[in-house]
Amino acid sequence: MKYLLSLLALIIALPAHAHPVSYKGGTMVMLGAETDRYDAQANFTFSRHFAVGTSYMQIHTGGAYANFAFPQLNWLVKRWNNPDSQANVYFYGGLGFRNYKDTNKVAGFVGAEADYETRRFYTSIQQMSLLSDGINAYRTYVKVGGAPYLADYKQVATWLIFKTEYASYMKPEQKLSFIPGLRLFYKGWFVEGGYGVYGVWYANLMAVF
Repeated sequence: MKYLLSLLALIIALPAHAHPVSYKGGTMVMLGAETDRYDAQANFTFSRHFAVGTSYMQIHTGGAYANFAFPQLNWLVKRWNNPDSQANVYFYGGLGFRNYKDTNKVAGFVGAEADYETRRFYTSIQQMSLLSDGINAYRTYVKVGGAPYLADYKQVATWLIFKTEYASYMKPEQKLSFIPGLRLFYKGWFVEGGYGVYGVWYANLMAVF
């Protein structure tokens, strides 16, 4: 019983990361924006290991905006639950279309993600590739975060974040970025944002219900 209560506190009281697969019956909606990139996602976790949803993404590359839309499948490959920590490995992908310079073509994306978290520390790494005729873009980031204090489910949790990212579609001086950030989490809602050198920035809003 003590183990179950500790695990419950870890999962719902202070989830440091937006998991591609949450819990069976859970719905996640996320809006994101950063330098030269905007995206929106929604998914529904229909089993312990899978979530299905849809994604929209816009990137600025080659002097124009490219718009991508996909149905998406997320796969939780492995989850390790311990009384004081959780770790996950995910794969995901989709096949849809993109619009770029007034032309429509088939497009796909694939990605992988791994994370480890406790109630005071977390780290994650993600790699994602966009694949389409004339546009092949990829993005890799590593995040490390820490909580200056412990918060329960009814309190606002604060996380200090440091993000390192490489994005192939960015301007040369912005491809590799180092961004300090802040995340606030309350129940099923979180907001996160950061600002780095060369004007690189990002902001995310997510809800899980």
